[in-house]
Amino acid sequence: MKTCTTFTLLAMLGTLAGCSAPAASFRASASCLSAPRSPDEIVVLLEQEPTQPFRVVGELAAKSLDPVVSVKLMRAEAARYGLDGLYWVDCSTHVPGHCTAKGFVYTPTMARAVATTATR
Repeated sequence: MKTCTTFTLLAMLGTLAGCSAPAASFRASASCLSAPRSPDEIVVLLEQEPTQPFRVVGELAAKSLDPVVSVKLMRAEAARYGLDGLYWVDCSTHVPGHCTAKGFVYTPTMARAVATTATR
């Protein structure tokens, strides 16, 4: 009986404290048809834009108790959707471990040339 009461109390405390499993999400704002890749291939730029031509394809968000874990979760989510990277990582919310970032893909040189020619 004591074990059951202790377990129930711990479950209630976890719920009251807002504990939840670490999670990340990606909300697409543009089409991105890329194959999934390894999270190690994802570029993470904390406070700058990419130096190569790119386009933003969505917003990433993650929540955990640790901002470092949140960035790792967003990196894995970006890899799942085949993005090249994330930038403007913001973990400055009032809730520790909750972070957001912009997801991007690099713009191929050929596609840029075609788009530039088509608009003339």
